[in-house]
Amino acid sequence: MRIFRKNWKSATAILIFILCIACIMSVWAFQNEMQISNGLGVKQSEVVGGLSSDPATYRYRTAYTENGVPSDEGLEKLLVDEYAHCVTEEEEGAVLLKNDGGALPLGEDERKVTLFGHAAYDPLYRTNAACTRVIDNNPELVVNLDKALTEEGFSVNYDLYNAYAGGSVRSRLLGYSFNGEEPIDFYRTHESSYAGYNDVAIVMLARAAGEGTDMAVDQTRYNGVSTPGFSSDDETNSLALQKRERDMLEYVKSLGFGKTIVLINTNYMMELDWLGDPAYGVDAALFIGTPGLTGLRGVADILTGEVAPSGRLVDTFAASSLSSPAIVNACGNTPQWANVDSYRDSGIVTDYAQQTSYVTVQQENIYVGYKYYETRYADAIAGDPGARSSVGSIDGQAWDYAKEMVYPFGYGLSYTTFSQTIEGVTHNEENNTYTVSVRVENTGDVPAKDVVQVYVQTPYGDYEKENKIEKSAVLFAGFGKTDVVQPGEANAVTVDVEVEEYLFASYDYTTTKGWVLTEGDYTFAVGSDAHDALNNILGSQGAAGLIDQDGNAVTADADTTYTWRMDLDTETYMYGEGDADERIRVTNQFDKMDINYWEGNDVTYLTRSDWQGTFPTEPAKAYVLGEEMETLLQGDFYRKAEDAPSTDIYAQGKSNNWEGVDNGLPFVSMRNVAWDNDEVWEKFIDQFDLSDLVLMTGNYFGNNAISAPVNIPEKGGGDGCQGVGDEAYDTSLTGGKVLWPCLYTSLFACTFNADLMEERGTLMANQALFLDQTVIWTGGGNLHRTPYGGRNAEYYSEDANLCYLVGSIELPAMEKLGILGGIKHFAANDQESYREGVNTFYTEQAFREGALRGFEGAIRKGKVNAVMQAFNRQGVVYSSSCYELNVTVLREEWGFKGEAITDASSGITTGYKSHYTTSMANGTDIYCLDGESVGGGIIADYIRANDDGYLLGWLRTAARHTAYALSRSAAINGLDDNTIIHEIIPAWQILAVVATCVIGALALGAIAMCVLSKHLPSRKKAGE
Repeated sequence: MRIFRKNWKSATAILIFILCIACIMSVWAFQNEMQISNGLGVKQSEVVGGLSSDPATYRYRTAYTENGVPSDEGLEKLLVDEYAHCVTEEEEGAVLLKNDGGALPLGEDERKVTLFGHAAYDPLYRTNAACTRVIDNNPELVVNLDKALTEEGFSVNYDLYNAYAGGSVRSRLLGYSFNGEEPIDFYRTHESSYAGYNDVAIVMLARAAGEGTDMAVDQTRYNGVSTPGFSSDDETNSLALQKRERDMLEYVKSLGFGKTIVLINTNYMMELDWLGDPAYGVDAALFIGTPGLTGLRGVADILTGEVAPSGRLVDTFAASSLSSPAIVNACGNTPQWANVDSYRDSGIVTDYAQQTSYVTVQQENIYVGYKYYETRYADAIAGDPGARSSVGSIDGQAWDYAKEMVYPFGYGLSYTTFSQTIEGVTHNEENNTYTVSVRVENTGDVPAKDVVQVYVQTPYGDYEKENKIEKSAVLFAGFGKTDVVQPGEANAVTVDVEVEEYLFASYDYTTTKGWVLTEGDYTFAVGSDAHDALNNILGSQGAAGLIDQDGNAVTADADTTYTWRMDLDTETYMYGEGDADERIRVTNQFDKMDINYWEGNDVTYLTRSDWQGTFPTEPAKAYVLGEEMETLLQGDFYRKAEDAPSTDIYAQGKSNNWEGVDNGLPFVSMRNVAWDNDEVWEKFIDQFDLSDLVLMTGNYFGNNAISAPVNIPEKGGGDGCQGVGDEAYDTSLTGGKVLWPCLYTSLFACTFNADLMEERGTLMANQALFLDQTVIWTGGGNLHRTPYGGRNAEYYSEDANLCYLVGSIELPAMEKLGILGGIKHFAANDQESYREGVNTFYTEQAFREGALRGFEGAIRKGKVNAVMQAFNRQGVVYSSSCYELNVTVLREEWGFKGEAITDASSGITTGYKSHYTTSMANGTDIYCLDGESVGGGIIADYIRANDDGYLLGWLRTAARHTAYALSRSAAINGLDDNTIIHEIIPAWQILAVVATCVIGALALGAIAMCVLSKHLPSRKKAGE
């Protein structure tokens, strides 16, 4: 009986332990029910009555079925088009950088190839970013370099190719590597195999970073942590050619291959000056970006000459990636506050010190990318001694453009040559646009497409200097692309490029405090790249000493420019969007984001009027000063206003149960109600219970369902600039998962093809319809401020005007099909180092003409209805709590009416992102990855406890923004006025409750038996 009692004690202890674990797990699971349900692919709501199969109720239709309703057959057609589009993007986006002696295309007798570089075996198909597991999950769908080449009739040296599988470099699919090449002995081991495959050596090099990880400015210590495995023989700069790569290239040259072709497999601006080094013997080089599932077929098509390359660079490739004025205050160079220790000791920062400590002051002002290199070149040509000084030069000698530059913005070769001339310019005064008509002639002998790049130069003189208005010597203004042009004068074509005057207005933040067109001469120019266009402008002005990027003397073409004169104009762009009587005056909003606003900080911003005296050479020192700055920095600065109304002014506040009223306005009925019809929208929002308003703030890759009488259905959302998502439309159709061939910077924007940009948006929207999604958080509006930014791969370009134009094409194409294009990350989120709360300072001119403009095309011009905010701060204010950004500019100036979501907040309750009342009252609508609406719950608790009608008004406004966006999306498909949404308990929750109850019952039973066993008579042992 003692053994019996002992066993019951053990069983009871075990069952109680299991019960505790089960209870904890159940509580956690119910707190994260949306995430779990999404992961299991189950819904937490159902649609009853009114969900119609009538095609008429599918207001947003996929083109891939007869009646607009998704089907398996339609999906198969969609996939065919998607894969074909991927190949076309690669064909038109890949940039031919070098082609000595016409090395490319390869002839029919040049088909025996050896593939060098670990990336040739294990390409960087995509970079390290969220929601991009398609390659990993579906290796059978991937077209690798070997497959792409053999399909085109190449014979590959498999002795070397297969050996990479046992090499020393790990796969790039799941991450990144600073130095991803095999040692030279690996290649020497296979030397005997090269003779039979020596027509062409194809060398592929890769670089990758991604979300949460910048490229390393200093590989020896990255983000303050020593980098394991770093070789002392390597360059500390991760974008430079590394020791193993140098050894391999020298070895390949020594083998005497017929040709050496280099493929640059990255989204980042590698240092490529070595392509011209005779030690490596490179005959041709092609920038291929990240090719995704099928893009390498496009690379093979270019190598064989089936298509001629027509991509152009959307970034400047400088000889040194460390030579730009931005780099000393970016990425791995991000310093802490100069007085960080003292303000930590003051108790301002408690449990999230790192989230407040780091600072980046954008001392470079407007001079990012080509705006720096080309402007300094122009001033050097003009004889400015400061521009020619040694400060900021690559070798410590006098600054020399030819030493600094490898490939300018807009650069790209073809298999033929083209000439471009401006035939005429017309001005449309009604919409303030110019049409630049450009004649394009194929002067070579290969049919090919050409890109027309239109640039503009605006005045820079005493007026601009006195008012601190910085000007780039040349500014990208518009683009167009031809179809295939046949050789010969008779086949010349004319391309009309529309240029918005607004894109070359300047923001005067000191005097006018608004947009201005300054007085003087304006010049349009076309050119093969930014530098060529600038030379054409300078030549038209009589400048001497013009050179190309290699230092060769050039002569400008007089037919490539058009000059006119303008008077000072401070009124045309004085007001924002909207009706004349409601438009807001556009004026300074970001004075506090200039570090010099805060007394005690004294930072110099770069100006072209003093290159030598203002070029930043070390990180700016910034100090935390004063009570106001400290309060904003901490981030919890919302307090109920003294004049805040009671909550009973709203329907929800009048009820003891915080219930809404039924006004007979179901969600689907709002699809045609104009935004400014306040009476109807207020009645619609009156129908929400307070708990419903809370649910509207939650989002975990999709919106929560809202039950009757509102009846908003639960819908999914996609995330990531590399594709729609990982979910398959049907598990039997693995092709339902599609990764696009590249990220925006590397190839998408490099196509300079508006039709392809629109087609991409359309195809992504169609796929989202199959996945029952209503939003894709995609479109990269931030700038490539430096070559090292980890998410450069997701953002369009270094140039704000190009970002503006691309965003205004791709994302509205998605919205036409009812898929919200949620451009991200708003704004100035241009580095991943210390991205959690990094304090970002700038001049208002630089911000408005740069970081903000990158989003403005999609939002103000394209009228998209979704935007994702950023982790960083504007000055010392968290982006999601910045009223000037989220309300004044976004909504009042630009006329945005849709939903604004935070970057991932995950329902946190500590840290700088946890101040939900503050962010809600400063323009945030939704909390990303907070599927259970933790943030909304905190807001509701505050409203109840403080009877805060002001904050309840913000919560209602947030719900209105989200409902407006959803009512303009595919969320209304299949709904009619009789649709009713019911919440349901998913089966996994029932199982969790049942399992917990069973375990509890067993534990109680064990406890009972344990008690009973104490009172049972015990048997005496024999002999007692």
